Amino acid sequence: MSSIDRRTTFNMEAALYNDVRPAYPGQIFDTIIEVTQLENDARLLEIAPGTGQATRSLAERGYDILAIELGDELTKIGQKAFEQFPKVQFINADFETVEIPSSHFDLVYIATAIHWISPDTRFRKPHQVLKENGHMAIIETRHISDNAGDEFFYASQPIYRKYTSDKTTHLPKLSDIKSYDIDENFFSIKYFKTFIVEVTYSARAHAQLLNTYSKILVMESESRNAFLSDIETLINHEFEGTITMHYAFTLTIGERKTL
Repeated sequence: MSSIDRRTTFNMEAALYNDVRPAYPGQIFDTIIEVTQLENDARLLEIAPGTGQATRSLAERGYDILAIELGDELTKIGQKAFEQFPKVQFINADFETVEIPSSHFDLVYIATAIHWISPDTRFRKPHQVLKENGHMAIIETRHISDNAGDEFFYASQPIYRKYTSDKTTHLPKLSDIKSYDIDENFFSIKYFKTFIVEVTYSARAHAQLLNTYSKILVMESESRNAFLSDIETLINHEFEGTITMHYAFTLTIGERKTL
């Protein structure tokens, strides 16, 4: 299964992805609106929305959103989930190749997916489809140190090494988190902020979440099931059934340059 296009792996567990992937903090979208001064009639383009984890907050504010999702099963769930929002359109397409009107959008945004867009496209195409004074917002998700020893991280590393090629040796600290490296040929950086969130998971819930990550989904099913079982057993036996993960959600906003 190693030859699979990892961009499509999330589609394999679309329903689970929809159920267990967390929504993003609402403050992120309040900040985007404030920094970019989005008008009520603004047009938004979302790249790789999944099933809408970063879509809902802006949809509820009444924005016109075109969400372009590569996975057909993810798209179907997103379309169903946003039926009550007539100004939100989910389409199944590859952002890198789909035709999009030029100079049409006020904001392009992408959440925890920009690494899946080819370097040649990830800034050039958003620049092309944005209006003259448009903006691009990049949200990233990082698992960070709890500053208290990271006991679960270190306890789980033998399991990761047994089943995966993951060679992570430590978790980054908050001070290590930086803004996304925007291509200054197309955008100038306008804003950066980090939002910290703690989430507590049961053993089962954490295993289900891991089962929506691409590096786990590409594993052969027997190895994947064994890996998830070992993680769940570790949490139940050594951490009394729950763990708390610390996340840094970063927001980098770029302002479109006139070429």
